[in-house]
Amino acid sequence: MSRFHLILVFVCASFGISAQSRLAQYLKAAEDKYRNGDYYYSVELYEMAMELDSNSVETLWNYAEALRAFKDYRKAEYYYEKVYDREEAMLYPMSIINLGLMQKCNGKYEEALETFKKAKKKFAKDRKEYPYLKAKREMESCLWAKSAVKDTANLIFSRLPETVNTPNSEFGHTISEGTFIFSSLRADSIGSGEEVYTKSYKTRLYKSAIDSGALAQSQRIDDLFFNGFSTGNGTFSLDGKRFYFSLCTDEGYNYSCKIMVSRFENGKWTAADSLGEIINVSGSNTSMPAIGMMDGQEV
Repeated sequence: MSRFHLILVFVCASFGISAQSRLAQYLKAAEDKYRNGDYYYSVELYEMAMELDSNSVETLWNYAEALRAFKDYRKAEYYYEKVYDREEAMLYPMSIINLGLMQKCNGKYEEALETFKKAKKKFAKDRKEYPYLKAKREMESCLWAKSAVKDTANLIFSRLPETVNTPNSEFGHTISEGTFIFSSLRADSIGSGEEVYTKSYKTRLYKSAIDSGALAQSQRIDDLFFNGFSTGNGTFSLDGKRFYFSLCTDEGYNYSCKIMVSRFENGKWTAADSLGEIINVSGSNTSMPAIGMMDGQEV
């Protein structure tokens, strides 16, 4: 063998070792991020791993799981199908179940129904086990969805202006006395690659005045600002005097929330108070309050 070929073999071998090493690092980091609930970066790391090796069924399965956790249901459906086509629920029994769930989430009720029928047949020998029972229940769910979709209202949806919606995340709104109140996860400083430089990256409550249907530039509600905590999902009592909202801490991307209440009097918010263990049961995660009338009583 010539010296040139020896050098080429050495370079290729070194590249192979380097690629395998990087692949292992990506997969471990992706698994760690997934375990900690950081699904965004878990998905990114699995995609980097897939660029090096997209043939591993285990990697395809883990990537699909991360996509589902990140709620990217369209991509998750595609990769669950790839997994099932490769192993037919032998290595990952939930591959066919999760495929059906993603099809259902994506509004493909007929396809999901056929997938769950196939799953029910596949797990028919173990009729008391979860996969069979899940497939049976999901078939009922798909049949209901197919009939319910016929009663869908024909509405036109439009995005609210940039005075409310930002490139970040806005959700959990309510309206009171001509003011639009909502939750938003915003950063004061974001890099060109979407890197967040804000030290305290939390969900906060914001307000936007409504004037003749137009929404003014939103402002943070400083009276309901708690340093180091996230707030959101606010709702008013029926008389508009009490405002209930979630107050949350996050540890390792896992939220722990309780419901608080503040009074809105003379245009100002009073100090917030916890509702106590009648609502915020010790050791539980309590969030997303909603107020309504039931059997003649405010609930």
